Amino acid sequence: MRNKVVIGMIAGCLLGALSVGTASAASADDVPSVVVKYDPQSLASEAGARALYQRLERVAQHVCPEASGRNLETLEVARSCEKQAVAHAVRAINSPRLA
Repeated sequence: MRNKVVIGMIAGCLLGALSVGTASAASADDVPSVVVKYDPQSLASEAGARALYQRLERVAQHVCPEASGRNLETLEVARSCEKQAVAHAVRAINSPRLA
């Protein structure tokens, strides 16, 4: 049986930091997200858990805004988004091997 977890941007920190001079609120439907399917049995081993965690990190990089090497604020927002997206997915999966 395959399970899935949704990785999405954290709307509050991103949209607030990335919108310049505009006031907008985003609903959960406005926030980009990706479903990551995984086999719960893969979490039975350290290697499987590590592989899933790395997949979650790659997906978070894809979902979150691209980090610009020239703009430190954008870089910080992107990294924060990635960390929060991965943390949210790890909590949703709820496996001690991922914690």
